[in-house]
Amino acid sequence: MATIKDVAELAGVSKSTASYAFNKPHLVKEQTLDRILSAAKELDYQPNVFAQGLASGKTQMIGLLVPDIRYPYNATMAQSIEQTLRDQGYLVVVASTQGDADETIKLMGQLRRRGVGGFILVPSFFGVASKLLQAIRAMQVGNIPVVVSGFESNDPEIDQVTNQPKKGTQLLIDHLIGLGHRNIAMIGTRFSNQRFYGYIESLSKHGVPFKDEYVVETNVMPDNVQNGIARLMSLPDPPTAVFALNDVVALAVQDYCYAHKISIPEELSLVSFDYQAMVQRQTPGVTSVVVPVDQIGAMSAELLIERLQDGSKKVAHLELPTELAIRESTAPPK
Repeated sequence: MATIKDVAELAGVSKSTASYAFNKPHLVKEQTLDRILSAAKELDYQPNVFAQGLASGKTQMIGLLVPDIRYPYNATMAQSIEQTLRDQGYLVVVASTQGDADETIKLMGQLRRRGVGGFILVPSFFGVASKLLQAIRAMQVGNIPVVVSGFESNDPEIDQVTNQPKKGTQLLIDHLIGLGHRNIAMIGTRFSNQRFYGYIESLSKHGVPFKDEYVVETNVMPDNVQNGIARLMSLPDPPTAVFALNDVVALAVQDYCYAHKISIPEELSLVSFDYQAMVQRQTPGVTSVVVPVDQIGAMSAELLIERLQDGSKKVAHLELPTELAIRESTAPPK
């Protein structure tokens, strides 16, 4: 296997100059650089990027942390991020956190010790825990950039790319209220979640009382969601509409309604976030907020690359516009 010394001898340069060609090419004259690269190609030399990264404190490896790669939202986000980074020569290491802050912090530490030079974090729908925010800030102090993708971190010092979750929720609730609904439930979580704030603010704006019994705290597991919708429908005054936190939750609600012969939208209107392709194929199609997952992922990757390349300390909070897609799952209440 060829070494950097072999490349230097063939190109007629010092070992340090040959090394600069692979980690600091801007310091090498164009003609000299061409000779070194030609020599490397002839010898089939592969630079040890990992070793270079350890020496400089930076590598071409990026850690991508997602709650669970099995879910379509996370998979689509990961694919967009990975493709953008790969196009720029970065290697992406993907790890699932199960939405757990302690596991996320543990993985960040393990990956950093293995030479990862930056992170993109896709949080769970429960948000970003305060101890995770502290871990991110610690990475930043160590000049390891971190970008939070697809979720607001509630920390003005952390780079993030999102899609206006509170405004999107307000569009959904405004739509339901415009149809005449007043008993509107929410299935998801209220903790550290802009969608919950959008829900209560929209109700308040229209003078619709907030009812705590209409908020079901659950994760995205189908059994838990279906237990939640069962509790809502057993209330003395059940909701006429349900806001599902995301499309995975919405699918579980649809399954429950189908099994219990509850007609959507005639007996229960349903809205959600994410607007993934699988929900468009459902019958009826779910009225949802369009989340441009591909764009969020690509912008997150581009922002991280910018941080890695120029070391800028200016924090960026990037927002993509929110759009409402009205489909067949909503109608005026009976």
